[in-house]
Amino acid sequence: MRNWSKLVTTVSELQERAAKLSGEVWRYAPPNPPASDVDIAAAEQRLGVFFDDAYLDLLRTCNGWPVFARR
Repeated sequence: MRNWSKLVTTVSELQERAAKLSGEVWRYAPPNPPASDVDIAAAEQRLGVFFDDAYLDLLRTCNGWPVFARR
């Protein structure tokens, strides 16, 4: 499995640094907190699917990212 925690932290730090260095206005937002097992189970039930282990690991690291890329 990937080390999602390390990857998410690294990307978040790079985005924050780029936002500070950029001369243009850039709305930076860190990733959301981890999803709980209850939230994950509810999403799987609502969607009628079971998430694979890699995606579960990512959700347990961050439950989405409001602003991931510059616009």
